[in-house]
Amino acid sequence: MFWFKWQRKKSKKSHEKAAGARRNSRRRLLFEALETREVMATNIVNLVLAPFGPPGVALAIDGVGGTSGNNVSISQTTTDVNQYIIQGLNGTVLELNGVGATLTPSITLNGISGPITVALGSDNTFSFLGQTNITGATPVLTTQPSVLTSNLTINNGDGDSTDNLTNVQIGGNLAVTAAGPIGNSTLTITSSTVIGTTNVNNTATSGNTNTTISGSSLEATGGGVAFTLNNGDGSNITTVNGNSQFGTGPMAAVAVVINNGDGGNSTTFTGASSVAGPGTTTVYGAVNIDNGTTLPGFVNLVSFSGANVLGPVNVANGAGGATANAQTQVIGSTLGSSLAFVGGAPTVGGPLVVTNATGGDTFSLQNSTLPWGLELVNGGNTSALGSSTQITGSMVGTAPNAQTMALPAIPGLIGLAQPVLGDSMYLGGDKGNNVVTIGANGGGAGGGDTFGGNVDLQLLGGNNSVTTQDNSVMAGLAVHAGNGNNFVLLTATTISASFNLNLGNGNNSFFVAPSATLPSQLLGSVVIKVGTGLNTTNLGPLLPPGFEVFQPTIP
Repeated sequence: MFWFKWQRKKSKKSHEKAAGARRNSRRRLLFEALETREVMATNIVNLVLAPFGPPGVALAIDGVGGTSGNNVSISQTTTDVNQYIIQGLNGTVLELNGVGATLTPSITLNGISGPITVALGSDNTFSFLGQTNITGATPVLTTQPSVLTSNLTINNGDGDSTDNLTNVQIGGNLAVTAAGPIGNSTLTITSSTVIGTTNVNNTATSGNTNTTISGSSLEATGGGVAFTLNNGDGSNITTVNGNSQFGTGPMAAVAVVINNGDGGNSTTFTGASSVAGPGTTTVYGAVNIDNGTTLPGFVNLVSFSGANVLGPVNVANGAGGATANAQTQVIGSTLGSSLAFVGGAPTVGGPLVVTNATGGDTFSLQNSTLPWGLELVNGGNTSALGSSTQITGSMVGTAPNAQTMALPAIPGLIGLAQPVLGDSMYLGGDKGNNVVTIGANGGGAGGGDTFGGNVDLQLLGGNNSVTTQDNSVMAGLAVHAGNGNNFVLLTATTISASFNLNLGNGNNSFFVAPSATLPSQLLGSVVIKVGTGLNTTNLGPLLPPGFEVFQPTIP
């Protein structure tokens, strides 16, 4: 305020007036600099040190006074394992223990050996990076990981949140929470390790979520589920790649749990091969994925590609419609790979079970192994939109060491028989058009499928189609279809023990190519039943009345 006094002073000489003008100019520049500092202070983050005894000093990183748009990165220094450099980015400034006079874009703190808690407010960005070398004039990020021996907790506020963990080891648990009710949540974990459990809860927000885990290990060495992700309604994208590992501590019954709300959800596990271990994406326990209702124009996608899951995989999809469906695909993977069992039941391994509510559903199994079997249920009597099932170049067993195991029954299954002992594959269709292709390459290389037990296809009313081909092998095949125009073709297929065909009323077609082998009358059984209608076949001697013998051109 002194410059006002300079304006009131009377100068009689020109050089005094010029000097006063210069003084006035300098005072105005100082005033403008203070205004700029006040603008920066709208993005203030308070660093709170809280000594409380073992295991050490905790650090809280808090947005001040409802501020938004805070952007903060932290990194352990190469100087001391308990020293961290905290940096405010894009205009965010820092204060220490609530002392506003210490506003600065960067602070280096010593003695941080306890948990770290982050609560930056709304529309925030937080990054936890590998070690930084601060010995020079400019901090330099290194390739060494930052090692936090305790827990990391991130509590995001309203609006959009972005959290990034790269080259970090967390000795305790990781917890990430979105406050909602609106905003998009992005979490990226790259080249990092969490020794404890990882829990991500986005259920409070109705925005979109994007969760990516790449080249990381979520271990849960203290027990429990290694990775739990709960998302609300919206478009939820979960991507696992880079040969990530889950549940590498004591073998857990369930290692991964993903629950998505209504909308359009995508969950993908991608690795380098189907062999378990650090060379590919591996889950050392069960995977449970539950998707809500698929809204029109969206898809619920679950995909395993080049991955290995030691335990059973359970996928449940909510209702869809003609333009909203569920897609499940397994490519070059092994699911339920653990062969340990007691009394015919798995101790870790188990079947792949996919349960779909109303909707047009698709399932694809390519060049993969399911040692404990496959169970698909597509709507039952509650749906009439049909389904598509394709199996190519895969092995589907019943249990290791020639043991047999019933696939798990599904409570409340309407209008369909339950899976039974010795089933390798069980498919329950709906009242629409169900298309099943076994050996889906149509004669191409690697198209043959091997089933260690029975293939049980329970198809309801509709125009159903079943084709087996490509040198596929199975112990038994049962096709039960309701009323409709059903088509069954067996070509280049070997059925060793039993064949059971039961078709409802309609114009049914049943053809067996010379390249197909049915069970012999001495070693197996063949049962064929058909309803009323114009039924055609090329197997006159084996068929009861009701079929018109017709010799078609068969591929």
